Amino acid sequence: MNTDVPPPTARRRSRGRAAAASRPGAGTTVLRAAAVVLAALGLSVTPPATARADSSGGGDLQVAQTLGDLDLTFMLRRVTGLPGPLRVDVITHRGTPAGPLRLSTVPTGVSRDASAGASAGTVTSGASVWLGDDAGSYGVTLDIDRAGPWELLVDDGSRTARIPFVVPGQSTSPTEQVVFAGFVTAGALMLVTLVLAVRARRGGWVLLPASGVVAGLATAVTAALLSASLPAPPEPGREVDATVDNVTHPYAVVRPVTNEHSRPPASLETAEYPAPAGKPGTLRLSVNDGSTGLAADDLVVHDGALMHLLVVGPTGELWHVHPIRTAPGTYEVQSRLPVAGHYALSAEIARRGGGIQHVRSAAGLTVTADTSDGGAADRPAAPVARGTGTRHADGRRCTGATDGVTAHCGLSQHTHGTHR
Repeated sequence: MNTDVPPPTARRRSRGRAAAASRPGAGTTVLRAAAVVLAALGLSVTPPATARADSSGGGDLQVAQTLGDLDLTFMLRRVTGLPGPLRVDVITHRGTPAGPLRLSTVPTGVSRDASAGASAGTVTSGASVWLGDDAGSYGVTLDIDRAGPWELLVDDGSRTARIPFVVPGQSTSPTEQVVFAGFVTAGALMLVTLVLAVRARRGGWVLLPASGVVAGLATAVTAALLSASLPAPPEPGREVDATVDNVTHPYAVVRPVTNEHSRPPASLETAEYPAPAGKPGTLRLSVNDGSTGLAADDLVVHDGALMHLLVVGPTGELWHVHPIRTAPGTYEVQSRLPVAGHYALSAEIARRGGGIQHVRSAAGLTVTADTSDGGAADRPAAPVARGTGTRHADGRRCTGATDGVTAHCGLSQHTHGTHR
């Protein structure tokens, strides 16, 4: 009888130790689980959206301005981080006189948090630029320290233009948050599953965290797939009013049912023109809401300008200028109207949430003759008459009619044919 044979219990323990020796160690299992968690976190992290100094959601903001005798274009480059620099390029055109400009930035947004809007209306950064005699681009760099609505103040020494722009904040969409939470949950439960698989005596316990892993991954993948089809939040400064709160948290804003043609037409009113014909003067305009009569300070940049103003003179001459914004709903442009008479004005604007609108001044403006030289005043230029009616030609009274295009001048009558 062989007395060296171990008992059955000892043999089972020996086989268990050998099997355990053949399996990976607990340290290796933990390292693998940690690697899985890190991979899940890496998949869930997405780069935040960069802030942009642009109310149209694309990139740079371009605004044309007629500032006194200066015909300028301002290019506001997008802000790539907060706090960060705002690059402003001032583009001059042929015939623009040289001179200095003072540029500064002012935050304008209000917020429920008093500290967030404490410096609203205060200049936070400023710089000067000298415009040369040659047409070209002249750059200046200003500082932006927060997200929200801003104004770029442009001062030429006698007037100040206020250009509104918006710097969006860095925000995470709800779908990105769901994707992040799903991957983090799946990674954590995967670690629990691996630990239970190694240490639990009953394999059924492993199914609980394993099902959570599947649910977390399914939620994250579904949210990632649906994120491409979900609508973007309303853009502050173009679709909704720009405040600090809806700029920094755009997904908290309730999306409007419609974002076009939802605001009534605006009205364009002009102040009395102070200068006579041929002299420089300031044309002041007011843009008011058609339903409330209040100042409409919701104009957005359209075709590179806040307002495209058309001025038609009494002789049919046409001017196209870009007035500067000097206050909420108030615009002005320096002009030199050449002849006396009545001028018609119309403007093309785009209101926030209201689309493009064409407005016309009902009264227009009247320019008086210049009598400063002591001589006879220049007679107002008579508008070119159109259609039928009574006319005066060479001191003779003429009457025109459509029946056969007959003209009656004085005592004689001339028929020029029949109009069909």
